[in-house]
Formats: sequence, C-alpha cells, structure tokens
Amino acid sequence: MNEVVTIYSPRLSNADIMRRVVEATVQDKIFTAEFVKADGTVRRMNARLNVKKHIKGGRDCNTSKNMLAVYDLKAKGYRNINLDTLQSVLVDHINHVFTDEAKFE
Repeated sequence: MNEVVTIYSPRLSNADIMRRVVEATVQDKIFTAEFVKADGTVRRMNARLNVKKHIKGGRDCNTSKNMLAVYDLKAKGYRNINLDTLQSVLVDHINHVFTDEAKFE
C-alpha cells in the first residue's frame, strides 16, 4: 500500500516563482490541487497541466499572473487556479502543502 508523504513549504508571495514551483513539482503528471475558490469554499480538483487537445482558439486568454490554467479531468474543461489561494498539490503520493511563513518560525 502506498502511503502519502506530506511536505510543508512556505507560501511564496511571488506568483511567477509559485507557478514555477508547481510546474516543476507536477511536470506532466495528473495531480490533485486543493485551493480556495473566489466564493470562499475549498475545492479539490484532479487536473493536468499543458493539455492541448481541447484548445479552441489556440491561445491562453488568461491575463492574470496569479492564475494557473489547468485541465480539470472531471469537468473535462479548462479551469484557473488562483496561486494566492493554492493550499496543496498531491502528485506521486507526495502532498506538497503551502502554508504561511509564520508557521515556520
């Protein structure tokens, strides 16, 4: 049986660096993201990065640097995850939890 290992990391305030951390962690694998939606509810989503099969129009229309475009496997469509409210990413039985830096002091 595969157990989940949890790694706690400080939440990064720079959205570009946070995006790079998530992309490097996930690579091209299916992952579970947990984040807080705009209405304040917590959502868990099975997703994948860099899916090109269902693109219409050929370009990403997302202009916000704080948003990460992913393909939601359950809804079969593209969704945006706010990097400022991303709580965790689970991939390959490793749960990467992003917390406030104050918890590390």
